Amino acid sequence: MNKNNSLYIVSITLVAALGGLLFGYDTAVISGADKSIQAYLINGLGLGALAHGATISSALIGCIIGSSASGLIA
Repeated sequence: MNKNNSLYIVSITLVAALGGLLFGYDTAVISGADKSIQAYLINGLGLGALAHGATISSALIGCIIGSSASGLIA
């Protein structure tokens, strides 16, 4: 195995690890904001649990769309 192949494998591994780290970070951030979003949507605006669930899941749906688009570009 030459040096170029090793560098390529390390680069791919780092990109995959960074992707997992960012997905976990996004999930933690949206979990931290969950109580505030629930208080604003359900208590403040009088919306139901469906609006709360759609708001929380929109961040994860955005991750799915973004990763699909970047996969096509790559």
